[in-house]
Amino acid sequence: MPKPLYQSLVLAILYFLLLGYCHYEFVGKLFDYMKFNSELDLLKVFVSIISIVLIYIVSYSNRLKYTYLQLVYCLLLIPSLVLFAFGGGGYDFYLTTMMACLLMLMASKLFRPKVIVSHQINTIVLSRLLLLMIALYLLGIIAQGGLSYLNFNLSKVYEIRDEANSSLHPVFAYLSPIVGKIFIPLVIVMSVIQKQYLYAALGVASSIMVFGLTAHKSPLIYPILILAVYTIPKRMIARLLAVGAIGLVAISILDFTLKQELDSPLLGWFGSLISRRAILIPSHLNMLYLEFFSNNLHYYWADSRLSFGLIESPYPVTAAFLMGQEIFSDPELSANTGWVGSGYANAGLLGVAFYSLLVGVIISYFSSLGERCGERFIFSATFILMITIILSADLTTVILTHGLVAFLLITMLIKRNAFH
Repeated sequence: MPKPLYQSLVLAILYFLLLGYCHYEFVGKLFDYMKFNSELDLLKVFVSIISIVLIYIVSYSNRLKYTYLQLVYCLLLIPSLVLFAFGGGGYDFYLTTMMACLLMLMASKLFRPKVIVSHQINTIVLSRLLLLMIALYLLGIIAQGGLSYLNFNLSKVYEIRDEANSSLHPVFAYLSPIVGKIFIPLVIVMSVIQKQYLYAALGVASSIMVFGLTAHKSPLIYPILILAVYTIPKRMIARLLAVGAIGLVAISILDFTLKQELDSPLLGWFGSLISRRAILIPSHLNMLYLEFFSNNLHYYWADSRLSFGLIESPYPVTAAFLMGQEIFSDPELSANTGWVGSGYANAGLLGVAFYSLLVGVIISYFSSLGERCGERFIFSATFILMITIILSADLTTVILTHGLVAFLLITMLIKRNAFH
């Protein structure tokens, strides 16, 4: 067994066991009102560990796609196995998740796409064009009275967000994710590589302004994540993803333990935000989606613009709001989930299979882009987009609204070996 694979396996199993302990001892008990359960099953623990070993062995390669697969396993596969083994998840949930990961893996290995190119332009010119579009986007918000909602206080974002967004033209609902998840990451990464630090600083400042004008917190985190990922050597990224996840879970366990011992209002928030909200809830929602839509009608993409309104929706609201209403009794809660839950909501197992194959194709294409333009550049530039696909959006929404098409069009303009 190659040493990198052995190290990845050890880290993956350690991550699974630590996250399982965190769920069983803390999350499942403290957040039972959110449908979490503490239910340890040793047979399921054994099945989960065997599954991790097998899928890691089959996945292993030295190409960029292996790094993307590791990201999927850290954010989707292992948290799902934790819910299965430590949280009362059923075998149907386990089999659906494994099917999704295996089909994604198969598609990523079998599909070997050629990169589509167009007229290629100087990358510094491209950075300037992207900065110009970002500036026009920010000026568009300001022209609609956006400065009256300008806020950099994290504690007030929920008070301001609805009003700030309702004051904007509906087209900005499409522009904001593209600017925040595609244009700004590309500007930051390209500028750092080219040592155009003024442009990189403008990209970071733009991300902060997007937060201030739209009251969405994610743009504050994006530059940090992008730059952190870019600085990691390519050969270490896959393993350091697991190391980072282990560290976050370990701090969460310490935080929850101190909360129980000291009962301070200052404690417990880190564990809740990271281990519960960021790591476990997306897979938890996948499980709840499967439970609900196993017994109710599917959407068949009735709410997607790809259906052109030809399919009548069986529900008055989208799947995310339907789950908020039916599962959590909160009609204003948007319970967004990634490709497994949204695929199942649309067409059951066929929907999951279709989305899984498509995710594998996307990963394979990103890998080919990395070989052509620079692997660290492509991975860091697509890092936020991949997290969105895995955790928080329907895949058709990612393609149309969250900027996947925009990213692919921009990469058509980048010269070969521009960022190697």
